[in-house]
Amino acid sequence: MSRALPALVIGSFGLLLLFSLFYQHNRMLLGIETEAMEDVRRLLADTELHIETLYRHGQQELIAEQIAELAVDSHIDSAALLDASGKVLRATRFEWIGRNYAELSTEPGPAEFERLRGERRAAVHFSADRQRLTAYQAVAMATDPGRLRPNQIGLLVLNYDLSRSKAASWNLLVRSMYPIWGIGILLLVAMASAISLWMERPLRHLVDVVGRFAGGDYRVRSRLAGNSELAILGDALNRMAAELAATIAELAESKENLAVTLFSIGDGVIATDAQGRVNFMNDVAQTLTGWHLADAAGLPLERVFHIINAYSRQPTEAPVAKVLATGCIMGLANHTVLVAKGGAEYQIADSAAPIRRQNGEICGVVLVFRDVTEEYALRESLQQEQALLRSLIDAVPDLIFFKDRDSVYLDCNKAFARYAGKAEAELLGKTDFDCFDNETAAGFRQHDIQILQTGRSIGHEEWITYPDGERVLLDTVKTPFFGADGQASGVVGISRDVTERKRFEQRLADSEARYRALSELLPQMVWTATADGALDYTNDWVIEYFGCGAEQLAGAGWQKYVHPEDLPAVSACWRQAVESASVYEAELRLRHHSGRYFYHLARAVPHRDSQGAIAKWYGCSTDISERKKAEERLELSARVFQEAHEAIMITGVDGNIVDVNPAFSTMTGYSRAEAVGQNPRMLGSGRHPPEFFAEMWQSVREQGYWRGEIWNRKKNGELHAGLLSISTLPGSNGDIRHYIGLFSDITEKKLSEEQIWRQANFDALTGLPNRRMFLDRLAREIRKAHRNGSVLALLFLDLDRFKEINDILGHIQGDSLLQIAAERLAGCVRDTDTVSRLGGDEFTIILPDLENGESAERVAQNILRKMAEPFPLNGELNYVTASIGITLYPNDSLDQEQLIKNADQAMYAAKERGRNGYSFFTASMQQTAQFRLAMVTDLRSALANCQLEVYYQPIVELPDGAISKAEALLRWRHPQRGMVSPAQFIPLAEESGLIHEIGDWVFRQAAQQAKLLRERYRADFQISVNKSPVQFRPRSDADFGWLNYLKSLELDGAAVVVEITEGLLLDAQTLTKARLLDFRDAGVQVAIDDFGTGYSSLSYIKKFDIDYIKIDRSFINNLSPQSQDEALCEAIIVMAHKLGLKVVAEGVETAQQRDWLIAAGCDYAQGYLFNEPMAGPQLLELLAGSRPA
Repeated sequence: MSRALPALVIGSFGLLLLFSLFYQHNRMLLGIETEAMEDVRRLLADTELHIETLYRHGQQELIAEQIAELAVDSHIDSAALLDASGKVLRATRFEWIGRNYAELSTEPGPAEFERLRGERRAAVHFSADRQRLTAYQAVAMATDPGRLRPNQIGLLVLNYDLSRSKAASWNLLVRSMYPIWGIGILLLVAMASAISLWMERPLRHLVDVVGRFAGGDYRVRSRLAGNSELAILGDALNRMAAELAATIAELAESKENLAVTLFSIGDGVIATDAQGRVNFMNDVAQTLTGWHLADAAGLPLERVFHIINAYSRQPTEAPVAKVLATGCIMGLANHTVLVAKGGAEYQIADSAAPIRRQNGEICGVVLVFRDVTEEYALRESLQQEQALLRSLIDAVPDLIFFKDRDSVYLDCNKAFARYAGKAEAELLGKTDFDCFDNETAAGFRQHDIQILQTGRSIGHEEWITYPDGERVLLDTVKTPFFGADGQASGVVGISRDVTERKRFEQRLADSEARYRALSELLPQMVWTATADGALDYTNDWVIEYFGCGAEQLAGAGWQKYVHPEDLPAVSACWRQAVESASVYEAELRLRHHSGRYFYHLARAVPHRDSQGAIAKWYGCSTDISERKKAEERLELSARVFQEAHEAIMITGVDGNIVDVNPAFSTMTGYSRAEAVGQNPRMLGSGRHPPEFFAEMWQSVREQGYWRGEIWNRKKNGELHAGLLSISTLPGSNGDIRHYIGLFSDITEKKLSEEQIWRQANFDALTGLPNRRMFLDRLAREIRKAHRNGSVLALLFLDLDRFKEINDILGHIQGDSLLQIAAERLAGCVRDTDTVSRLGGDEFTIILPDLENGESAERVAQNILRKMAEPFPLNGELNYVTASIGITLYPNDSLDQEQLIKNADQAMYAAKERGRNGYSFFTASMQQTAQFRLAMVTDLRSALANCQLEVYYQPIVELPDGAISKAEALLRWRHPQRGMVSPAQFIPLAEESGLIHEIGDWVFRQAAQQAKLLRERYRADFQISVNKSPVQFRPRSDADFGWLNYLKSLELDGAAVVVEITEGLLLDAQTLTKARLLDFRDAGVQVAIDDFGTGYSSLSYIKKFDIDYIKIDRSFINNLSPQSQDEALCEAIIVMAHKLGLKVVAEGVETAQQRDWLIAAGCDYAQGYLFNEPMAGPQLLELLAGSRPA
C-alpha cells in the first residue's frame, strides 16, 4: 500500500493537472474570442464613423487610406467596403476592388446581405472551426459633398484570424503552469515522502492550504509544527502567504495614494490605453475638456482632448500618438488652445509620457496638462510691451545706452551702436575702454562714478567723432537707475545731436543783425515783440506813423491806436496765434497821428528757443487802405454777380459767352465751364422766328438796351420762359466791349397763368370746355353766325339712367363713364364744333356754320348710335343711353340765354318721350318748363302754408287681417290745382333739395301718430316712413336728427320702420352705412320698398340688417296662375323667410290676390282691398272699432 498510494496520488494529481490545463485552455480560447469580438466591434464603429465623416465632407479619396490602415493589425486577414449592390469599392486586397463580393465569398447570401445593411450594430460570425471571425457593419454613404442624409447604405466586411492567437494561447498556458507544476512536484515529493512515512493527514492539510492559497485566500496558514519536511514546507507557505498579502496591501495602498494624488493635483491628467483610447480622467481634466469620464471612456483621445493652434486656429496633433510611436516623453508647442466640449477655450501647457509594463512594453500614455491662459496672456503682453519699448528706443534718433556699476554696457539703441562703430550685440558686456580711446573712456568712467556716488543726474555738451569721421556736438544727460535694494545699480544716458542747433543759433544771430539793418530801410512798420506780445522794438516808420516815441508804444501801449471796433477781433486773433504758436495775421485799422484811421495788414511769425517755446515775435504792418477800397468795390460787384437770383450772362462783342453766374447754371443746367466760350444760341428753343431776334438786336444796337419775354431751352431739353434784359457794357474808349444779359425765370408764372386759365375754362374730369368756356364760345359763334347769316345749332345732352349707374357702381366708375362719353361725343363732331360739359351728366354741343337743322339731326343720330354702344366699366359691359335737346339760331331765338333754355327744355321733352332720343325745341316746351318752375316755387311755400298732409294706409296681418302697421304717405292739397300726385312733386322736391325739409316734417308727423296709436290702440304698432336716397346725402344745413326726435318723444325705435330703395343699398356710401347702423342700434327697423323693380343685388341683404321686403304692386297686379309674376312672388317670399325676413305685399286689390298671398305664406299686405290711405283722425276711428282685446 505504501507504494500504491503514492502512485495513485501522483496519477490522480497528474490527471487533475491535465484537466485543469484543458479547462484553462478552453477559458483562454473563449476569452480570446470575446476580446476579438469586442476589438472588432470597436474597430468597425471607429472605421464606420471615419468613413461616414469622409463621405459627408467629400473626401472619398481618403477612404482607401482608412481601409488600408486596418491591415496594419496582424490579426485582420482582409477588409472590404461594399456598396448597396455588393460591389467592392475599397479593400485591403487590391485584386478585390471592382468585383462583386458574392464572387469572393459564399457568405453572406443576398437575403443576409440586405439584412446586415439594415442593422446599425455590427454583426459577428465565427467559422465552423472557430479559427476565423467575420464581422459586418452597415455604413451610410453620402456621395454628394455636404449632403446630410446618405444616398445609400453600404457594408463594411472584416475578416479576423484567430488561429495564431489561439495557438499562442496554448504555449502561454503551458508556460504559466510551470510554477504550479513545480509546486505540484514539490508537494508530490513531500506527499510521497509523507505517505511513505504514513503522513497522509498532514499531506492533505498542505494540499488544502495550497488550494486555498491558489484560490486567492492569502490569510490561510499551515498548522503543521515540528521539524518535519511537511512542517517546514508549511512554514515556507506561511511566509510566502504573509509576504504576498503584505505586497498586495502595499499595492492597494499605493493605488489608493496614486488616485488621491491624481485627483488632488491642480493639473489635468488623462490616461489612455495602448490604442490611445481614454481610460482615466481626473476632475481637473473633466472640467477643462468638458467631458465626464463615463462619457469619454473608450473614446479616442483626439475626440476628448481637442487642441488647436492659437494663431492659425487649425487643429494640432495630440502628443499621445507620437508617444505611442516613439516611446519618448512629448510636450506641446507654445500657443496651444484646448477647445472644451461646450466651446470654451483654454491656453494650456502639457506633456505626455508612456506607461510601461515591467517588460518595457508600452501599455498606455499618461497626459498631464494645465490651464495657463492667464500666464500666456501676461507673457504675450510682456513680450509685446518689450517689443514696443525696443522699437521706440531704436526709433529715437538720440543715443541711448545702459551700463552697470562697473560701466559695462547692458543695452543700447541703434543710434548709439552707430556712434560706437559696433553692432549692438558686440557692445553688450564691453566697457568704454573697449570701444573708445583711453582719454575719452576715462572721462566717461569718471562721470559714471560721480553719478553712482551722488545718485544725481549730470548733463554736459561734448564734441565726438563718429567712426566715419563725422564730428558732432552732443548734449548728453546721464542719470542713475536703482535696484530693488534702493541702491544705484547702473547708469542710463541719452545724448542728443545739437550740432545743427548750435549752427542755427549762430546763423540766427548773424541774420538778426542783417534784418535789423534791413528793417530800417523798408517802407513798412517793422516791429518785434516778446512772447506775450509786448513790443520791444520798432523801426522809424512806426514812430513816424503814430507820431510818438518807441517808449509810448512799448508793451501793450500800441493797442490804444487800434480802432475800437477792430480791437476785440485783433486781440482774439493774437491770443489764438500765441496759443497755437502759429503765424499771426490780421487786418485792422490804425489811427494815424492825424487822427484818421487807415487799414493795415499786420503779420508776425513766432521765433522759438531751443526748447521749442516762443521766445519772440517778428512782425510788420503794411498800409492796405487803397487795396481795401478796391477790394470792397470788387467784392460788391462779385457778390451781386454770384448771389443774384436772376441768371447773368456776359458775352464778348463776338457774341460768345465770357462768364455766367451760379443762377445761370441753376436755371439752364449748364455749368460755368460748359457755358464759357459757347454762343447763346445753344439756349435756343425754336419757338421764336428769326424776325424776333433781328428786332431784339436792332434795339440793342440802337438803344443799347432790350427787354422782353423769351423762351429758352435747358440742357436737359426742357423749355422755360423768362424775362430777358440785354445791356451793352462800353470800354474806356466808349466802344462796346461786352453785352450783359439778365434773365428772370417766369416759367412757373406762365404755367400758373395757363393752369388757372384751363381750370377756369375746362372741365377737370373730361378735359372738355366748362360752362364758362361754353358761354364764351356760344356768344362768339352767335356773333359769327349773325355776321355770316348762317345757322347755328345748340344741343343739350343728358345721360339716361346715369344716376342709377353711379349709385350702383360708385362714383369712380361713374366718372369713368363720363370720360368715355366725352370721348365719344368729341368723335362725333367736327374740329370747329364745341363739346362742353356743364356739370354732372349734362353736355352741350355747339354746331356752327350749318345750312339747316337736318345737319344737327344727323349729328344727334350719330351721337345716339355711339352712346348705345356698351360702356366697359369695372370689367363688365354697361349700357347707357342719351336724351338730346336741339335748338337752332336764329330760328328759335336770337338771345343766348334763351337758346340755352330752349335746348334744356327740348332735352327734357326727349326724356319724357321715353329717352334714348332727340327732340327739337317747340313753343309748347316753354310752357312745360314754366309749369315745372311754378310747381317748385309753390312747393317751397306749401309746407309753411300747411298745404302738405300725411295720410296713412293700414297694413294688415295675414291671414287674420289684424291691423298692426301703417305706411305714411304724403299728399299736397294745392289751393288752385287741388290734390297733386306725389309722382308729380316728389321728383321736383328731390331736384330742388326741398326733400330734406319735407322728409323731416313727414317723419315728425308719423312719429307723433305712432306714439298716439301705441298709447290708444296697441303697444307694438308701427308706422312706415319712406326715406329718399337724396336724404342720405350730406346736407349743408344742420341735419335733422330722427333718432333724437324719437328720444324727445320717449318713443321706442321699434315704433318706426324706414322704407328705402334697393339703389341706396347698392351704392352703400360711408354715410349711408353709418345711418343704417344708427337705425339698427336704435331699434328702428328697415324695409326695402318696391323690391325687384331696381338693379337688384342680393349681396346687400347679407351686409345690412334688413327686416322687411315689400313686393312691388306691379308684381301683385299681374298675379295669375302659372304666370311669371306668380313665380317671382313665390320666390321672393320663400327667399325672405329663409333669410329670416318678413314680407309685405303692396297694391292688393282683389280677394283672389289676398287668398294667393295667404296660401304662399306672405306675412303682411296693404292695398285698396283692405283700406285706402286716410288722415290720422280717420285711422284712429278705424282702429277704435277693431281694438284688440
